[in-house]
Amino acid sequence: MPERKLRIGIIGDGRRGRSHIQTITELPDLYELAAICDPAYAHGKQPAKELKQARTYVSVRELLSAETLDVVVISTPPETHHIIATLVAERGVPMLIETPLALTRAMMNVLAGAIAKAGVPAEAGENMWRRPVEQLNQKAIAQGLIGRVLRVSSYYESAGSDSCYHTMSLLRTYAGADVEAVRSFSREFPLDPIPGSEEKPSEPIHPMAGLTEEKWTQAELRYANGVLGSCTYVTGWMGPLRRGHPRFMTIEGTEGFIITGDADVNTLRRVEGFTPRDYAKRVAFQKLGDREVPVRYYYETHPEVEYRNPFSDRFLTDSGAGGVPSDGIARAHELQSIFNTITRGADSRYSVARARRDQELSITIHEAAGRGGWLGSDQLPDETEWERSQHEVFRKDWGVDPIKELPALLKRV
Repeated sequence: MPERKLRIGIIGDGRRGRSHIQTITELPDLYELAAICDPAYAHGKQPAKELKQARTYVSVRELLSAETLDVVVISTPPETHHIIATLVAERGVPMLIETPLALTRAMMNVLAGAIAKAGVPAEAGENMWRRPVEQLNQKAIAQGLIGRVLRVSSYYESAGSDSCYHTMSLLRTYAGADVEAVRSFSREFPLDPIPGSEEKPSEPIHPMAGLTEEKWTQAELRYANGVLGSCTYVTGWMGPLRRGHPRFMTIEGTEGFIITGDADVNTLRRVEGFTPRDYAKRVAFQKLGDREVPVRYYYETHPEVEYRNPFSDRFLTDSGAGGVPSDGIARAHELQSIFNTITRGADSRYSVARARRDQELSITIHEAAGRGGWLGSDQLPDETEWERSQHEVFRKDWGVDPIKELPALLKRV
């Protein structure tokens, strides 16, 4: 048991915020959920039911003034991360920031500079490499079960609208090196209305459900250690047309490969004595009351490789059917990580610098799509066309510049 619980606050009571709230309530040995802030409370929105005795606020400034918090989770829209993180850092409060870290490099620089100046612990909440199956695969690679990694590929794996920072995070983890250069191609396709959509309620079930076009992107990645990478994604992957489309990654080595992704596609193949042999991902469960909890994830290789669930003493919501993709366990992992950073001085498991790099690579892919040949991040202009469009949208929505008029923005949250 830890020496003390940390008082935690949530800024942003949307979909991701409520997922964090659920996981926090399932970590009562680490956290006391003290307060939550969302401007929508001023317009009748009801707080998450798990809040119970936690206090609610409509202003971040009011929250930070009224509460003594050990850490906050920032789960607001990404275009606001640099504003809120700056205010939180100025108050000296550690933070866990949802991904992407921020939309543009300028926004990320503001955020990183404020955190560095304040010297407060901070971590980005990236789930992809923290999922149990992906941690199992990392162990298999480290133990040499597929030999030396040659290629890493992603097909339709998670992309946040028009960004692929999730995929960049996991591909870099599997490649074992940073990306030296990128070349890419993008094309936009118009979409016809989904048959019968006019008969549905006017409000879509997801913001992307009403898409009239989608952008398809194919990127080739060259890693510093010689590994080659490939990434294919589409902006409409959460829309009704692409929802449910198979999404997976492959890691190919000199002695085998791993296929990983949603559902039960997870397989490790080894060549043993010139004979290929496949090992399916296995999950062992234990009963806790009337529920089953995943205890370990493993491949029945010789020697066996396994990843043990560090939270197998409790049931975590959203732990996934068969333990895949187990975002509940991944969220608990990131909350435990920032806890250890604050209480024990441990290094961040997914630092601000690492999160910045993954989003920068996504930006590089956008820029490379408009050019020919290979493009390195050191060749990016001060503001790419994609970043310029993000800043223009921000100025339209907020009425001020996201960087030059930051002091004014700090007074508005």
